[in-house]
Amino acid sequence: MHRLGFALLLMTAALGAQQIGEPAPGLQIAEWIVGEEVDLAGPRVTVILFSATDPENPPAIHEQLQGFIDLDIPDKLVTCVLLIDSEPFRGMKRWFNSMRMDFLCRLARDADGKTFEAYAQSGDLDADQLIVVDQQGRLMWRRKTDSSRVVERLLAEDLEVEEAKEWDDRLELWQCYQSYSDWVRQAEVDQEELAALTARILELGYANPRTLEIFAEQLLVRNPVALRDPELALEVARQANEAMEWSSPDTIAIYALALYQLERFPKAVEQQQRALNLEREQQASGDSMNLEGVDEHRIEQLLEALERYREAAR
Repeated sequence: MHRLGFALLLMTAALGAQQIGEPAPGLQIAEWIVGEEVDLAGPRVTVILFSATDPENPPAIHEQLQGFIDLDIPDKLVTCVLLIDSEPFRGMKRWFNSMRMDFLCRLARDADGKTFEAYAQSGDLDADQLIVVDQQGRLMWRRKTDSSRVVERLLAEDLEVEEAKEWDDRLELWQCYQSYSDWVRQAEVDQEELAALTARILELGYANPRTLEIFAEQLLVRNPVALRDPELALEVARQANEAMEWSSPDTIAIYALALYQLERFPKAVEQQQRALNLEREQQASGDSMNLEGVDEHRIEQLLEALERYREAAR
């Protein structure tokens, strides 16, 4: 799905959507082409793939499954279900078995797309959506990204629901940020889309405050200047700093820059001084996050900004 449609998905997902850790929607199958019916309630981990490839193009389907075929996963621990949305081509069952995918995978035809629709409410409405259901029948993942790691963690009984939720939120947060960046470059900006994305970014910010920091900085420095939004940047930077307990000099400096652009000069001076002091303290203690050899230059940058803010405050 193109990023510009992501905000609409977010609003859809918010309305009674299936959440990570909740019981996974059942499979609605028109025909089991290869393999027996699958019970999502266990005891296996189940991986569900919705094929966006032409069912008459076997190599493409094989490529889609290859990542899981290559995993050293014992049979009877994981079941992979590939769902197609059209009639299987002639000889598909024979081809599927010949590729030695039947030991791990089941092949089925979705009943009028009903299974896909049920899972589309739980996250990224991507035609290549991938779902992971744990041994207890709970929805634990809904993305291709990191899906192999999720399966391995579930098999090791090393993935809790709360961690999976945070992991998922972190990826969605980054997608929202990218979608926002795409929208503001459009000739006609949909303010409702931007508002929906902004609200979701702030809601998910806990999962990765560094993404909030990047977002706030972009709101302050992007060109043309008309695209900048220091008021929003101030709020985003405040939340990023609070999530990091005001421990990052760079993030505090972004907050100071937002204050400066809003012409709140005394406050900008105060926060920039705070960033500078903290950077010096961290360098002295060896806790600075800046790379070796960059520390002195970073202090110079913070000092230059501080002098600029002081000049504006006079």
